[in-house]
Amino acid sequence: MTSETSAMKMPLHQRVVLITGCSSGGIGHYLALEFAMRGFKVYATARNPSKIDPILESHGVINVQIDVMSDDSVNNAVNQVLREAGCIDILVNNAGQICVGPVVEVPMDRAREVFEVNVLGVARVCHAVVPHMMDRRSGIVINIGSVSGYMSTPWVGYYAASKAAVHTLSDALRMEVEPFGVKVVVVAPGSVRSHLVDAHMQRESLLEDGSRYKMAKDAVRARAELSQKEESMDTELFARRVVDLVFKKDGPGRYATFGGNALAAWIAYFLPPRLRDFYLARMFGTSKLKEDLLAESKATAAGVCPVSHRAGSRCPMGHQSRGDRSGSSSSSSSNGSFMARCPVTNPTAWTAAAASATAFAVFYVYRNPDIVDRTLRLLGIK
Repeated sequence: MTSETSAMKMPLHQRVVLITGCSSGGIGHYLALEFAMRGFKVYATARNPSKIDPILESHGVINVQIDVMSDDSVNNAVNQVLREAGCIDILVNNAGQICVGPVVEVPMDRAREVFEVNVLGVARVCHAVVPHMMDRRSGIVINIGSVSGYMSTPWVGYYAASKAAVHTLSDALRMEVEPFGVKVVVVAPGSVRSHLVDAHMQRESLLEDGSRYKMAKDAVRARAELSQKEESMDTELFARRVVDLVFKKDGPGRYATFGGNALAAWIAYFLPPRLRDFYLARMFGTSKLKEDLLAESKATAAGVCPVSHRAGSRCPMGHQSRGDRSGSSSSSSSNGSFMARCPVTNPTAWTAAAASATAFAVFYVYRNPDIVDRTLRLLGIK
């Protein structure tokens, strides 16, 4: 049966959809547009309604302000929709935030905010909407999760944990509301192009100043930008696939996974943990970080200049470690002292050298005032 034939079996009234997180350029924007073009009455929400693209209004979409971190904001918005439309047939919990960075370096306030939006935001909107669906014995809840909720990777621990929480919360909700005729489906996208990453990159740095992970900064950035790669799914196509779930003859199902890298993530989910860690460590740079840290440690222990990659007497700066001079291996403290004394590795040494050179130049000009005149003539300036 085609989706159009299934659509004919829907209730005669215009079905009402409430979608959170509809800022311009994101998944929510294209979901609102797709639902509207399929004939639904759409309420698109955002914490800042001015960020909702005006093109949605031209398709009959109604904009509503919702801050999913506020009980009052959510309740007021839902009550407004119920007053105007009489019911909510489909709820799409799309509002969310990405969080990129090592688990031990992401500030706790930031981690708390991610869970407040991604997990409690979903619960808060469900609290306000689902009881009305239960009373009507009809409704569909679509919670946007992530393949990261199946399988975490380095650099997105808090985001992955929040999406895993959305998945398990949805599992419980699905079983609890099924007797009331309400369906719950988790859509777990792979890589889908959206503005979410750009917004995150503009909002905060990926690594703290002085991060112990500075050698892996390129890997962290690559993970942040993974969803924007060429193989990522277009947001318009993703929106069509999501809306198609509503028209399925046997219902939307429990989980739907599509998007770039979705198949690879799904396969990796079933790998033995040790094999999965091996694969992800190479894919996301932690294995290279380990190699780089080991190489740095060995270089420091050998008194190797990190610029010239030469040790002891072979260093072009002429510095030797204590071990080179005595014929015995250096201790960690002597190596640290050696590295600190080397003007190549210690910026303070460069500063001291520059100050000394400047002082010598000033003294020389003072003792030889005619040098300035001769220099200007030589350069043809005078």
